[in-house]
Amino acid sequence: MKKRLNDKTLKLADVILTTSDAGISKVIRATTGSPISHAMLYVDHCSVIDATNEGVHSANTQRLFFEQHNTVFALRFRDGLNTSAATDICKYVRERIGSEYSTWEAGRAWKGLGKEGSPKQFCSRLVAQAYAANGFSLVKNSNFCTPNDLLNSDQLIEVGNATVDVTDEEFENWQKHPSGLDLMRQSTNHILNGARKIDDSIQHLSDVDRLVLEHPEYDEAITQLYAESGFLDVWKTDHDINP
Repeated sequence: MKKRLNDKTLKLADVILTTSDAGISKVIRATTGSPISHAMLYVDHCSVIDATNEGVHSANTQRLFFEQHNTVFALRFRDGLNTSAATDICKYVRERIGSEYSTWEAGRAWKGLGKEGSPKQFCSRLVAQAYAANGFSLVKNSNFCTPNDLLNSDQLIEVGNATVDVTDEEFENWQKHPSGLDLMRQSTNHILNGARKIDDSIQHLSDVDRLVLEHPEYDEAITQLYAESGFLDVWKTDHDINP
């Protein structure tokens, strides 16, 4: 039997800290002396956004399964957040969908190094920067912090009943059900990877919009990237999957 996040107890802008049995997770836990290795932000009902080696993307919490022995924490801002503040924090990470993952900078954070970061992301930076950009300091340095720094933040308190058990039947059913989010992630990355060949400073789709506005000569190339990526048709596929 596995477990997943308990969406009935979670609120917008809750910080989710997790771990897994993957090799990189074990390395991070060993390096940081922490029971957790990854950070995500809860942005909507059944939805989180995080930074992984595929970049910054959203995920459906109903598809995020953990082994029973995997540690999972849900943390909430100690003084509470009004709806406007929580929404703005979530907006910050939404606007960074597609941003590249920086393994090098994540490594510096684990070693306690680094001051000013690049526009690229890693999991704990994304969460800490989202709060910092809206006037809430969770850690000493939001540019270089670890999931363990978030776990130990005196600005966050633990939310009880953060997970619920998942039966083997439910798990198997989800494995058979295609995910529209996978298609969105693949198409977004296709567009951004192509656009970065034109301008390597591009991080997310709003940067692509800026590129075309400032350099109309790239309009045809960017249009081709959108067309061949399937981005414009993802909604149709998702509708077929979830009528």
